[in-house]
Amino acid sequence: MPITRKSTGRMQRFGDDLFPRSAARAFGLKVRALLVLQVFRDGVGSDGARLPRYSPTYAALRSKRGLQVSPPNYTRTGRLQRATRVRQIEKRAGRTRISIGPTGHRLIVGAALNKRGAGWLNGLAPQTRPKARRALQSALRSAGGA
Repeated sequence: MPITRKSTGRMQRFGDDLFPRSAARAFGLKVRALLVLQVFRDGVGSDGARLPRYSPTYAALRSKRGLQVSPPNYTRTGRLQRATRVRQIEKRAGRTRISIGPTGHRLIVGAALNKRGAGWLNGLAPQTRPKARRALQSALRSAGGA
């Protein structure tokens, strides 16, 4: 059942008029920025823990090439970071769903990292979620919903 509010004498679904697509996009962009900072700057996964170490074989290869080994650095080329975007905004039945993640052929890179057990792009860490809540409150206020 959708959340409702009284407006000009009739009931309207919350998601349709109080959280328009433009506000959802602005919120998605803020969450994307939080996710990029969390992962690529701070090196923290969705579980709140530091990103996993490289495998010994890959660490040796990176070291041989003169690349950073510890802590893991997923920004060597910056392609995955740049490919992390607001992928989709879906509004249906009074709900808004925002998908954020790698786009284009770089999605394959993200899937490969997840198969190795680095599920760091699966969501915001517990310590980042309060910032996302504040961003949501701000988006709702700017849309006239709070």
